[in-house]
Amino acid sequence: MIEKSKPNVAKKRSENVPINVLINVPIKDRQKKIIAAISKDAYASAQKLAEKFGVTEKTIRRDLQLLKQQNIITRVGANKNGYWKVN
Repeated sequence: MIEKSKPNVAKKRSENVPINVLINVPIKDRQKKIIAAISKDAYASAQKLAEKFGVTEKTIRRDLQLLKQQNIITRVGANKNGYWKVN
């Protein structure tokens, strides 16, 4: 006898939280250094930070996005001429 599988039905959530939100992710050593660098120079670009820490711009942008999602830093102003603020 072949068992019928149940359809993949999503469970109802009590709150509307996106699946990809990072919660309680530990901060890496490089990310701590990024926070310190932003504290000293809020206008530091991803390119300058990448050169300083010896990683790619994409890695720095991922780190900045993670820090922003965790509400550790905030972007003030436009992407082109704004700056980062440590909360």
